[in-house]
Amino acid sequence: LMFERRQFGNGRHRIIFFIGGYRTKIGVYTPFYWLARLLGYRVYAYVLDSKTVVSSNIMAYVGQIEAVQQDIAKTLKELPNEAPAYVMGNSLGSESALYALKHTPKLRAAALVTVRGSIARFIWKTQAGKSFKPAYENNNYDFTKISQELNPAEPIKDMELIGDRPVYVFYSKADNVIPESNTQLLLDALDNPKVRVYKRLGHFAAAF
Repeated sequence: LMFERRQFGNGRHRIIFFIGGYRTKIGVYTPFYWLARLLGYRVYAYVLDSKTVVSSNIMAYVGQIEAVQQDIAKTLKELPNEAPAYVMGNSLGSESALYALKHTPKLRAAALVTVRGSIARFIWKTQAGKSFKPAYENNNYDFTKISQELNPAEPIKDMELIGDRPVYVFYSKADNVIPESNTQLLLDALDNPKVRVYKRLGHFAAAF
């Protein structure tokens, strides 16, 4: 199983797909699920298998991003009505949410809370990503190889698939995990993103 999924609520008028971040459990975001339910949303919550990130198995990581998108598309196809549907992600879940938006025309918008513009550059060229780098080097990766294998899931790829659907980006200047310069790669590639910047919150605090 490449991801875990649970449903919260049975609202029929609005749907949100929420994809959690690295090393989190579905229950971590329970306050958000309940708030979304109070606002009339049916919530489908996902948690990725973060072990694939630290195991240097890039193809499995890309595969789970694709698998979540396929599950979202399948869920929307099976629903009996045309309720507006949205996708939201946190940290690594944000890259998955953006991929889902690009490849699922029925999704109307995406909200990304702490997000990378380039996963490959984050792993290979940032202070925060350096803890992952030795595992990849031990498996004969260099920056070129990791970039090639991550290419299908890179946030700044296939931006034209978004069309005129809005993308909301929330990040913090004090993020101690994702450098602002990496997030800026995505902001530069987006057409008129809706941005909310926090000045004092860290990476995890910004998510809440």
